Amino acid sequence: MTIALCLIGNSHVVALRDALAARPDRWPGLAPRFHGFRNIGPDEVGLRGRRLWPETARALDQMRRVAGGGSLDLAPFGAFVVVGLNLKVELALWLRREAVWPDLPSVVAAADLAAGPTLLSGAAARAAYQGKLLAGTALLLAGRLADLGRPVLVVGAPRPHPVLRARGAGAALGLAAASPSASRAAARHIGARFLPQPAHTRRRALFTAPPYLAEPGPEARDLKHANAAYGALVLDQVAEALAA
Repeated sequence: MTIALCLIGNSHVVALRDALAARPDRWPGLAPRFHGFRNIGPDEVGLRGRRLWPETARALDQMRRVAGGGSLDLAPFGAFVVVGLNLKVELALWLRREAVWPDLPSVVAAADLAAGPTLLSGAAARAAYQGKLLAGTALLLAGRLADLGRPVLVVGAPRPHPVLRARGAGAALGLAAASPSASRAAARHIGARFLPQPAHTRRRALFTAPPYLAEPGPEARDLKHANAAYGALVLDQVAEALAA
């Protein structure tokens, strides 16, 4: 059986689209259609009945250029995949700025907990992080799609290039390691399923192995987008999840 699949996301859908273009025979059970937005906020797209509808002039302009009309009919699709849309492991850095909790190594080693971010319990920190995820574009949209009664999968943006470690982005590894479980719980809360980044494409908790990035070399300018090899692995996950 072939599933009519709607993939809605931002620039991170390109890796999946390129993978399908390179090997269209690899996923015979999927008939994907890609629908891309760029820098769309959580209140800029919504559902009216069974149509994806733009709520701002910017979203309307993008939808006209991508879908060829002012809205997108969702009725023909048997499943949905939400890709990117600001669901990314770097969101853990927000929690690092706002709060800490007792089992973090930096807290265990601290001599004075009176200074710095608010000290929370581990459960409270996880709840705060899940709340942050649920308020973002990806999971708000996924929740609306789940109301249609069809499977909804959520795929976060890939982790960034390891070169960022040299620029000071490697300080939140403990938080980043907790991101997949928080994303899984948040997606489950709205009736969707989160697909984590394939384990062998990760480098530590915060980065993607360069062979799976659009620009793998140390002089890369694009530090956040994946390539078709990565997109193929994600489509493998999608096919497996929908076949289960």
